[in-house]
Amino acid sequence: MARGTFAASMTVAIGLMLSSCTSSAVECDCVDTALYVTIPDDRAADVESVTASGPACTGVVATCPAPLSSGACDRYRVAPNATGACYVAVVFSSGAAMFSSQSEIVEGAACCGGFVASPPSGADIDVPDDTGTTGGDL
Repeated sequence: MARGTFAASMTVAIGLMLSSCTSSAVECDCVDTALYVTIPDDRAADVESVTASGPACTGVVATCPAPLSSGACDRYRVAPNATGACYVAVVFSSGAAMFSSQSEIVEGAACCGGFVASPPSGADIDVPDDTGTTGGDL
């Protein structure tokens, strides 16, 4: 290989490496867009089931991201998978009245996308305690 050809090849190779390190791709700082169902601590052990249904939650299973040391759960995560209504029902094993809630789900905006509650406060579902006071962060 001629000396000039080698130098030109190295210049192109270095230029390609530098351009790949200075990407102008947009990075998103996305928050969790799931619905969260908060159960008062004194009712957590009484929860028999938390179910999601409706056009926005077809086939969605409520999960417990952080069970209490007793194994009960005081916060359930429901991740909508479409737009429309998402209905959440909490059934208690003691026979206490079932709790139900509805959140409207729309497509997320900007680069994060996904499905989000509208209004955003609809993502926080607080189950009341036996006296009617809602659980969660007061």
